[in-house]
Amino acid sequence: MNNIPIGLKVDIKPTDYRMGDGNINLEGMPLFPSGSSLLDFIFFEPQLLTYGDTNGCVIFTGQQIIDCLWEAQTQMGLISAKTIAWADSLGFMDIGTDGKKHFHSSEHYLQIRTGNGLNGNNITDVFDAARKYGIIPDSDFPIDSTMTPQQYVNPALITQAMTDKGIQFLAGVGGKNFLSYNWVNDGTANPTDRIKALPYGPLAIGVNVGNDWNTVTPPAPVLGASPGHCIALFVETLIKGTDEADIFDHYHPNPKKLINWDIRFALQAFLTIVPPPPAPVPPPLPSNTPTPAQISSWQAFLLSLTSWLNNLLGSKGRETSNQMNYSIFKSRTFWTSVLLFVFNGFTAISQSIPSAYSVPINFVLGALITYFHVQGVQNAAISSATLGVASSGQ
Repeated sequence: MNNIPIGLKVDIKPTDYRMGDGNINLEGMPLFPSGSSLLDFIFFEPQLLTYGDTNGCVIFTGQQIIDCLWEAQTQMGLISAKTIAWADSLGFMDIGTDGKKHFHSSEHYLQIRTGNGLNGNNITDVFDAARKYGIIPDSDFPIDSTMTPQQYVNPALITQAMTDKGIQFLAGVGGKNFLSYNWVNDGTANPTDRIKALPYGPLAIGVNVGNDWNTVTPPAPVLGASPGHCIALFVETLIKGTDEADIFDHYHPNPKKLINWDIRFALQAFLTIVPPPPAPVPPPLPSNTPTPAQISSWQAFLLSLTSWLNNLLGSKGRETSNQMNYSIFKSRTFWTSVLLFVFNGFTAISQSIPSAYSVPINFVLGALITYFHVQGVQNAAISSATLGVASSGQ
């Protein structure tokens, strides 16, 4: 390779979790019973751009591990169909080489979010950035290999829409605790612990590499050399003193096999995906709020009432000059007033008709009373003028 990787910095904090300290429980069915997670590494993106290196080995490895864990949990039915459909709606599901959809997040987004530019990252930085800012689909922010490294890490490339989608992702999977991690090796080479941890997921490991790195089985560096490159360990065997570690790298060729390497730093990440919250449901209507059908019934009732009054009293309620024995029981004004009285009495007693509907009904009935009264007065005046006989209104 032309450039020796310098993308890794190791900074183990006292508050970091360690395997076996009780903070993360590995009980239960492992995701990878065979101890190998290679089949769930779906997509490959080289970290080397046309005009230089991103120094983003930690980011590329961490993002690949997140996608791998999502894929494995999907295959085991640990992520619901609803959550997968939700992720698909956000743009996370890309077509793999097998022609099927797989979860695919953006390493470009996470590298800028660490804030470290081209200066390298601690192994934990990629997971901390994902916990703080969320992740976004690779299709929203893919790698542009024609960029210079300086252009690639420019914070101005992050749009508000990307920020919002990262927040939306976190909200949909249960917040920052969707992702956690602990150290498996924190400075001491211990292949037994790594082999024990691998059934639960791949490990992000730190190693020292040189100019002879780009081979299928690169030679091991001297013992104790400072790590400068981060890669994903997906399977490891220890047989008769021979330690073989198979790793997923972001330089060609890939994968590679490390035989008897001094691996002193290994970190394991875990996903806990909470289904996205259900769509908001409108609150139920108050018990005294009429349904559309009930409203229609009231409207039909008022129309039929008006028609009934007109048919019943229209021709009988007007007294002529030779029928002066006026009867109040034939007056539309009277019967409408009676109806208004009964309606208000029923409303007060039953309290089943809300004011939003009782007020308009009162208004309509009051308007009918006024209309019938005025019409009766006009009819009486016309009759009086025509026949010269006094007549009372309705």
